[in-house]
Amino acid sequence: MSYIGRTGKLSQRAYNKLSFLATAGQTIKTGLSYVAGFVEVYINGLLLTDTVDYTATNGNSVTFVLALNVDDEVTVISLKTFAAADMLQLSGGTVAGDLGVAGGAIVDGTLLVGTTSAYGADGATISSTGFIFSKRTSQVGFGIDRLTTDGDLIELKKDGAIVGRIGTINSDMTIGTGNAGLRFNAPYGELLPHNVSTNLSADSTVSLGSGAVRFNNLYLSGGVYLGGTGADNKLDEYEEGTWTPVIAGSSGGAYTYTAGATARYTKVGNLVTLSAQIQNITTSGTGQIGYVQIRGVPFTKPGDTFATGAVELVSATFYSGTTYAVVSFTSSSTSDRLYIRLLGDSGPADFPVSGVVNGDTDLNFTITYQV
Repeated sequence: MSYIGRTGKLSQRAYNKLSFLATAGQTIKTGLSYVAGFVEVYINGLLLTDTVDYTATNGNSVTFVLALNVDDEVTVISLKTFAAADMLQLSGGTVAGDLGVAGGAIVDGTLLVGTTSAYGADGATISSTGFIFSKRTSQVGFGIDRLTTDGDLIELKKDGAIVGRIGTINSDMTIGTGNAGLRFNAPYGELLPHNVSTNLSADSTVSLGSGAVRFNNLYLSGGVYLGGTGADNKLDEYEEGTWTPVIAGSSGGAYTYTAGATARYTKVGNLVTLSAQIQNITTSGTGQIGYVQIRGVPFTKPGDTFATGAVELVSATFYSGTTYAVVSFTSSSTSDRLYIRLLGDSGPADFPVSGVVNGDTDLNFTITYQV
């Protein structure tokens, strides 16, 4: 039977309400959504009795026992249901599935997401002391996506003051603090100085190390531009090492000697410096003919260049009228052989093999040339 009022079903419950005007003789209303046993039906304000005045069992329609009159005002209220097991406990408990929070959420304790073990299996842990931990097997553990504009992705602070930033500019990543930052220019494979506070390039303002705090070794496969960016400013090679001078006659014959010091070379760009201390030059066998040559230079002199270096020639026989000597590539063509040139009032002349005092002549020299 129907009656005026409402049942206890609505007490402290959430519900959905649908009202409509009946047509003459209407006996069914479809297009509804309810849980059987949790629905109330009213006609012109009177509450109907389930199974007596209507039936509602399939969750989407209500069938009336008596046909409705035209313009009867019908209201169908479907009550929302829940189980006690679905309630979120005030203390403890586990939420299975997604948890939506509209507004702020205060968690007094450790919050575990996707795991029941803090810092254990895959999932996230937010401790009550402010530590955030994420673990994923073979997957990215943390992601940030800034939309629309360039700028900071992460802002790092110490006692409230910013000490570092990680950000983005033109799809490149930036990292640093103030004007001491770096930009990773991926399209060109470049590491660029960057001011992360202004998010602008920092040309010629960032130093690598300092006088008191230095880096160790620097390994480069290319060159270094010093004092400018032009081709003339590029230092593309530095090399230093040892070499073995070979003393011989220009037209035949060989010599042995005692190395007073290791013969060394230094190559900076296209500039080579050689040095050697050769003592006690001694004939090796016979057949020494022509002029004394120094062979075995580590880098060949190219054509159309000349070079002369200092030499100390001790216990040697000079031509008459010559008083001092230099070491030189005497040919303007490509050459890998040095000669001793005698100079003075009657020079210049190449130092002949006959000028070597066997077992006693010393030869010390340095020469710099371009390659």
